[in-house]
Amino acid sequence: MAGAVSRAIGIDARYLDRRFPGIGRYVFQLLRRLPAAAGDDRIHALIHRRSDGRFAAAVLADAGVVLHPSGAGRRTLGEPLALRRAVRRLAVDLWHAPYYAALYAPPCPSVVTVFDAIGLERPDFLPSWRARLAFRLAVAYALRRARRVLTLSHAARDQLVARFGVPPERIAVTPGGVDGSFRPAPPAAVDALRRRRGLPPHYALHVGIDKPHKNLPRLIDAWAELRRAGALGAGDGLVLAGYRDPRYGEAERRARQLGLADVLSLGPVAEDELPALYSGATLFILPSLSEGFGLPLLEAMACGTAVACARSGSLPEVAGDAAAYFDPEDPADLARVAGALFRQPERRRRLAAAGRRRAGGFTWRRTAELTAAAYRQALEGSGR
Repeated sequence: MAGAVSRAIGIDARYLDRRFPGIGRYVFQLLRRLPAAAGDDRIHALIHRRSDGRFAAAVLADAGVVLHPSGAGRRTLGEPLALRRAVRRLAVDLWHAPYYAALYAPPCPSVVTVFDAIGLERPDFLPSWRARLAFRLAVAYALRRARRVLTLSHAARDQLVARFGVPPERIAVTPGGVDGSFRPAPPAAVDALRRRRGLPPHYALHVGIDKPHKNLPRLIDAWAELRRAGALGAGDGLVLAGYRDPRYGEAERRARQLGLADVLSLGPVAEDELPALYSGATLFILPSLSEGFGLPLLEAMACGTAVACARSGSLPEVAGDAAAYFDPEDPADLARVAGALFRQPERRRRLAAAGRRRAGGFTWRRTAELTAAAYRQALEGSGR
């Protein structure tokens, strides 16, 4: 955002840890590119003092981001007022909240990223009526206060328009990207990870948190169906990677109930291990009932792994013709599609090649440029 007057843009970067894998990656990769996209304007990031270091804040400082450690809690009763005080001390001209728990009574114009409205599309995914009410009120408040709303897909934009009545012109679609570190890993790196993590010779992979909309129990049921049908070999396994929310855990329980010893749950995986994990997979499966974007889908494609995903939410928008699709509500259909790909190496090669081409069209630089344009519109007052 070139201009005669330098303005200060603040971003809530307290989500840079393993409990917020998708939001954390979005914020981290966006911040790495924003100083270059923002021209004369200065980028300030409010980071949490006790971040677990999954995303290296020092990298952001090297990119030109001004870091401000804060003790403001996340998802606490005192968060709104503590965050407001922290932002007031920053004295920024614009505040960007990358999460719907937006700033209470912001002391400056604001922009909010809302990834989806899954909590309203599928209210049964939230644990109680109180949680559903809190979600609706928090998102509605964030949308009302923000001068500009950002989302990562047209599917998510359409959800916000339908569920909250947000005028489409107030929403900027800023698709996510894939970092250059996600590319086919050398065989030696794949073999080393396989030995270190005890991975099977051939595996289907899912990367992501285990929240209900990720639909992992149906993935387990589909895997059980493939095993019962004799469609899998002795060296085939299903690998689940990602942070496990203590409120859930249904997928692992289901695997134990079904006696599936070939389902391996890795938990969180280090950033530098992910490219080899994707590259070593025979197939990547994303069975989500809804997604606002689907970053792991892009990462798997960029690493040269064939992808099978649900025909739902934003996933067809992201994957295009570079994925095999299934009905996420039907484990038998998931099993049919995944089983066919396991037996069709030539089709996997075609999908992998198409996936790499598709992933090449999504860059974080473009995300930053579109975000910077939205900041400019918000500062000029044209977001309403």
